[in-house]
Amino acid sequence: MVVVAPGPRDEDLPVEGGRVVRLRGPAMPYDPSYHWLTRVRDARALITRERPDVLQASAPYIAAPVVATLKAPLRVLVVHSDFIEAYARPVLHAAVGPRGAEFALRGPWSLFARGASRFDLTLVAGPWLAEKLRRHGVPRVACVPFGIDHARFSPALRSEELRAELLGPLARDPAARFADAVQVVLAERGGPGVDDQAVLSRRTWRVADLHTKHALLREGLGWGNLPEHLVRDDLRRKRLVVVRPDAWREDEHRLTLYAVHRPDTGMGPAHTWLLERLASDCASALGATRGIK
Repeated sequence: MVVVAPGPRDEDLPVEGGRVVRLRGPAMPYDPSYHWLTRVRDARALITRERPDVLQASAPYIAAPVVATLKAPLRVLVVHSDFIEAYARPVLHAAVGPRGAEFALRGPWSLFARGASRFDLTLVAGPWLAEKLRRHGVPRVACVPFGIDHARFSPALRSEELRAELLGPLARDPAARFADAVQVVLAERGGPGVDDQAVLSRRTWRVADLHTKHALLREGLGWGNLPEHLVRDDLRRKRLVVVRPDAWREDEHRLTLYAVHRPDTGMGPAHTWLLERLASDCASALGATRGIK
């Protein structure tokens, strides 16, 4: 398998089962870790030389039109999200109202359906997206849901023998229970960011927001920490369970809060009430007033 994608530099990286070929392109303005595919001629020439049996386009803006013009026994378009309405509808709704937005979106949907018709298959991960694409005239849509098949992968199917075989001495060490489990970690987009916080596992998946992390944990794809209010319903319904690693002390995740204000301005009734309320709530959560100023 060969993956062709834009990146910060030209490189050809060998990976297990194939290669990743990156073509240097400008960084996206909203996220510098993503890049534009601007060297269309180079991408087309590279794909033509590879002569793939299956040719897949995973981006609708530039990659899909390029792939649609190339020959392959099987051409597949992968649609990850509703990229038309997610970006265009809010802007159009504010500018011309709901009926005007509905009318204005017919053109982009018609154009996309025409381009998708040049592929042998359009692949999506959600039934709702498959139904929407079909409704807008996209032919040959197939849905392959992401996630875990709980009939095959479940804590109920745990095998102590297989665990001992895979982990060796670690399997008998209670302190190493999380060493080989995937830990889902919140990370910053772009830039050096901050050092990892409370990471115990050798294997980590990094995500950019809490909602993605929450979704991965609910699908059984790893473990990690989340705000209690975000998982309260999942805990009540037994979709998630609480784990308490020995390496995390009781005070591991206590936060220091500071109230910062200008010294040359007075504190009004609202500011005073807010500070007193924060101090009171923190004291109640800790069960004492120690450390509250």
